[in-house]
Amino acid sequence: MECNLKKQLDKVGAVWNRTVAYLEGKNTFVMWCACILYKCLLDLYYLNVMHPVWYSSGLGCNPDFVRYVLSWVLLVAGYAGMPKEENSKLGFFFQIQWYLTVMPMLTLYVFDSDQTSSVYMGYVFAVIIVENILVQRLKNITPVKLKTKADIRQYFTVALAITAVACVAIIILWNSFEGLRAFDFEYIYKMREKLEFPRGFGYIEAWVTRIVIPFLYIKCLSEKKYVGAVLALGMQVFLFMILGYKFLILEMVVFTGVFIIWKLKIPVKAIAFGLNLLVFIGLVSYKMESYGTHSINLKINALLGDRTLFIPALYKFRYYNFFSEHPKVWFSNGLIGKCLGETNLYKYSLGYTIDGWHRGGTMLADFNTGYLGEAYAQMGFCGMMLMGILLVIIISFINSYGRYMPDTILLGFVGYIAIVMNDGSLLTACITGGIWLIILICMIYSRKERDYG
Repeated sequence: MECNLKKQLDKVGAVWNRTVAYLEGKNTFVMWCACILYKCLLDLYYLNVMHPVWYSSGLGCNPDFVRYVLSWVLLVAGYAGMPKEENSKLGFFFQIQWYLTVMPMLTLYVFDSDQTSSVYMGYVFAVIIVENILVQRLKNITPVKLKTKADIRQYFTVALAITAVACVAIIILWNSFEGLRAFDFEYIYKMREKLEFPRGFGYIEAWVTRIVIPFLYIKCLSEKKYVGAVLALGMQVFLFMILGYKFLILEMVVFTGVFIIWKLKIPVKAIAFGLNLLVFIGLVSYKMESYGTHSINLKINALLGDRTLFIPALYKFRYYNFFSEHPKVWFSNGLIGKCLGETNLYKYSLGYTIDGWHRGGTMLADFNTGYLGEAYAQMGFCGMMLMGILLVIIISFINSYGRYMPDTILLGFVGYIAIVMNDGSLLTACITGGIWLIILICMIYSRKERDYG
């Protein structure tokens, strides 16, 4: 029985390997097909699901034919020079950015012409094209490796694990454990209101939950230390039941997904066809079932279409609409501004300011936007270009460790950065979000070429 099962699995594996090899031979054609299909599906998804259900969130419908034609021109211009190679960490990052960030903006640009600007759309694609050019120049940069012995890496791993356990202990002492109630996505907002930390502990909590625990998890998976992987996963779920941050669960899903698609040898294509599949499922499920207050379909499409794709895209345009008429921030709202002695011109956070401006003074939500919207708020188009260049340098630097660290770890890191960049500031992600720690980990854990030990 076991022998027959093994033979069947071997046959399936052989067929899969032949399929992967065939797709790799036609990689460019396959990726273009996925991109064009996604554009069509995303347009249908917006018209048939997102606008009818979430129009009250600002997802309007005022289509423009000229913009529709122009959107295809922009699509070709932006996607033509983008890395599409299957085994490229650069390709993995830029495909996520393209499908999560840029394509939803194109759809909004066509179908919500009242709130979207052609000028800002031009700015975005100028940045994308410059990123595509720059990333080709930085493909072969030399990594910086610290001269460490194997035992130093082991000590650092132990130090990270101890830090994670200590962080969990402090969070438990200062806050209450909510258990399964945390999976009620309406209740978690009440949980967050009650959170308390020691002074300055928020940074440590962010670094541990966003970088340290996911790193230990994917490292254990890569080294087939499944007990350690389960412990890291359990620790993250436990923290979610205290903190109520959905991103804690999302990040572990991302790292697990990265491990699976790497095993299947299709990480870049999995992003393209995976998001096609998710949008298709969202579209079909809406047509098959009418929405109720607690409908599963409603929650799925709220997470996928509303929270992940179109609301971040909409707020990028709203940031431009506001800051094209009002003074730029010039980093006065953050740590850089404080160090330079700058006075913040705005009383509230940028998210609340934009929301209050749009609603005529009523501030209901502190919506963040991605690095493209936040950079325009700081320095206009120059800020967008500067942040785009800095982002390419960071991703290229991480990519340079591809021969010296397991692909699963590096893909997990660049996937994390790509998702964060859809919803947050690059400089904030570098400090609070822990990108500095990612770079340090790469420098410490890099080994001799192909020696992954």
